[in-house]
Amino acid sequence: MPAELRRKRAKVAPDVKLSGTGTTSVLLPATTLATGLMAGFFFAYSFSVVPGLAETAPDAAMAAMQGVNRAVRNPVFGAVFFGTAALCGLVLAATALGAVPWVGAAAAGVYLGGAFAVTVLVNVPLNATLAAADSAAPGAAAAMGRYLSGWG
Repeated sequence: MPAELRRKRAKVAPDVKLSGTGTTSVLLPATTLATGLMAGFFFAYSFSVVPGLAETAPDAAMAAMQGVNRAVRNPVFGAVFFGTAALCGLVLAATALGAVPWVGAAAAGVYLGGAFAVTVLVNVPLNATLAAADSAAPGAAAAMGRYLSGWG
């Protein structure tokens, strides 16, 4: 690394240690744990909840999913979901400072773009539409079909 770049980095972030100790020794394991928790959540949801709902009568599936969507809005899930995004943002910043290898930025980008953004931009609107639906209405089966196809 050129000496001039080292001097500039020292002025910008003097507490970041490039040796893998200090900030990154906490940041990377915490981010790994948080993304692992979210991956487990998404995995279980995709391979158990969605298929289970698809095998259930549409009115019952809709009522069940509305309950799941209400239950998931809790402080623990919120802290892990939004906290993971914040940790990934810190990993991106640490990568820009040279404290984390590029693979850290790639992993953070996968979570932010592939999980966080998709959830916020696609899945949350699907859930909001479902929340407004009436499971006893004549169009419940079609509405539930559209909801489940949105997850596919």
